Amino acid sequence: MIWIWVGVALILGIVEFISKKGVALCFVISAFISAVLTFFTGNYIIQLVQFIVVGMILVALLKPKIVKLMETIKNRKKVEET
Repeated sequence: MIWIWVGVALILGIVEFISKKGVALCFVISAFISAVLTFFTGNYIIQLVQFIVVGMILVALLKPKIVKLMETIKNRKKVEET
């Protein structure tokens, strides 16, 4: 099951690279946590619930900071171009 979570993390990483919205990044982190959780429990439901809950918490906590960071980077690029 660990390879499934690593695969999910890689796919979400590609989605994040394309979209640059910050939401998929939170679920990438959650997928890696689920991969680590496979060492402690083989229960797929626990892993899935953890993936969803931790992902949602990370979105709520980190999304505003990620958006602000991306805006700062975008503004710096505009200043450098002028």
